[in-house]
Amino acid sequence: MNNLQLRGISPDYFRTMHILLLNGRDFLDSDAGNSAQVAIISQALARRCWPGGSPMGAAFGKAQIVGVVGDTREQGLSNPASPTVYVPQSQIPDRLDGMIHGWFLSAWVIRAETPLDLETAQRAVNDVDSTQPIAKFRPMEQVVAESFDLSQNRFLETLLGAFAFLALLLAAVGIYGVVSYSVSRRQHEIGVRLSLGATRADVLKMVVAQGLRMGFAGVLVGLLASLALIRLAASLLYEVTPGDPTILVAVSILLLSVATVASFVPARRATKVDPMVALRCE
Repeated sequence: MNNLQLRGISPDYFRTMHILLLNGRDFLDSDAGNSAQVAIISQALARRCWPGGSPMGAAFGKAQIVGVVGDTREQGLSNPASPTVYVPQSQIPDRLDGMIHGWFLSAWVIRAETPLDLETAQRAVNDVDSTQPIAKFRPMEQVVAESFDLSQNRFLETLLGAFAFLALLLAAVGIYGVVSYSVSRRQHEIGVRLSLGATRADVLKMVVAQGLRMGFAGVLVGLLASLALIRLAASLLYEVTPGDPTILVAVSILLLSVATVASFVPARRATKVDPMVALRCE
């Protein structure tokens, strides 16, 4: 099977790495070399080999599958997750384990409540085996950043976020300016409405509705444009599909909320128009 990954791990590895156990059980201390061989597979492997079914209890080589865990990505966020088989480190034959350690360095993951430094990590290792040196010690954030080269994506995301905030601010200022100008031009109309019995709440709703109409028009045009252009940003998305309805609805609500707030200030000013002064000015 192409890209199949095999990993020997110790108990609590999934909890340490925050890898979600989707089905079955984790490895136990009793899963030793003299016990029945067991394996845990990733969700990608389960979907590939048991589509629509459950792999629990099935045989994978000489091992019995006892669990399914979430996928991990080690070849970049834009690449699909590799199917992975996890086996207890204690069940790997000593000869094979010796060959692996002879060719490759072992990696240990430590999760601590407080930040660790190299000296603290070395002391923790020495408490177990004083003959084992640490070749490299890095925080997980650094490992992920170096493995996936996230610096360019983060720069682009920050740049796009800044432009989006600026566009939102300009939209709010634009709506505020248009509604304020409209209120100043409609003072006589507002005065007449108030003289004929309209309440100030009616005036407030009328002016806010004007701003919301502009907001709805802008959101509609923006949605149509986003559906046409969003695939250009697909490479920056992670587990978010272009045109995701939840994201589009959330952004639409945000934009309409900004339009409402931008319209509310001039609307409140319109409610304070004195009908007699407005009619006299006309």
